[in-house]
Amino acid sequence: MLIKQPVWMSGFPNGRFANAIYQVAFGEYIRERLFLNVIYGHSGRPISEVLCRGFGVPSGHSSIESSTLGFKKFSVIGGENRAEGPENDVKRIISAYSAGGFDFIDLSGYFQYDTNYFFEDEIYKKVLRRLLLSGDNSISSTIQKNQQSFLSYARNRPIVAAHIRLGDYRSYQDHPIFYTMNLDKAKEIIYDEIVLMKDEDPLFFIASDEPEFCAAFFSDLGVKVTTSKMIVAEKSKNYDYDLLISDISICSIADFFMASNSSLSILCSIMNSAGKKFIRPTKNGEFISYSPKKTPILLGA
Repeated sequence: MLIKQPVWMSGFPNGRFANAIYQVAFGEYIRERLFLNVIYGHSGRPISEVLCRGFGVPSGHSSIESSTLGFKKFSVIGGENRAEGPENDVKRIISAYSAGGFDFIDLSGYFQYDTNYFFEDEIYKKVLRRLLLSGDNSISSTIQKNQQSFLSYARNRPIVAAHIRLGDYRSYQDHPIFYTMNLDKAKEIIYDEIVLMKDEDPLFFIASDEPEFCAAFFSDLGVKVTTSKMIVAEKSKNYDYDLLISDISICSIADFFMASNSSLSILCSIMNSAGKKFIRPTKNGEFISYSPKKTPILLGA
């Protein structure tokens, strides 16, 4: 169907880097499915400019209030039923349009649906591939270049990768979602994987918000630890986001991947078609195997 009123994603970006990518993915999903005019509003944070320019999607003014003053909106908060997929949110948008009497749809929320929807829905698969894997925009082309560079460096050696989120997660006390992994247990598991691969001379890559700490903590495993800080030039214009894109690039080609309970970890998993083993931490300090094609983005959500 064709919805003439524009959809303004006023909450963009909610959360951090990977959360914002899921928001863009849903925006582009409904653009293709419902032929919508989707505009991404933003609060002036650099992440807005980085993603909108990087993905080549239209962004609006820095304030939803100033740019839509005097216009009547219909608000839809999406992503609340993550296990039920995007269909509920699509129906709510159609319902909003059918109700009429407004100038634009104000869409906000988190769109972290269980990962099976990203694989089972052909439009979602197409959107994610275009945004992240096609090479048709600056972010996906950078991901491809990063991957080719690291694979050339690896020379067919297996890649063990871990995304270890610490910084902000340390500040939460007994939170059902935002918890750090058991690092001692993580080290044991990674050591066992490296031993299994020792004849193939594996590489070990760590993506983390505390890369120096992690590199030191895992330095006794008998393999060199690589982080994006060792790869990305510090003089780059958007250094922090270049680090994140580098993390995504390499984690998404790992043969063995240890995730955090983080939306970025599962984004890497969704993109990784060659990985052989995926594990993630639970709140009780253990680790469980998971399939990137069928898992909640955040355990406990």
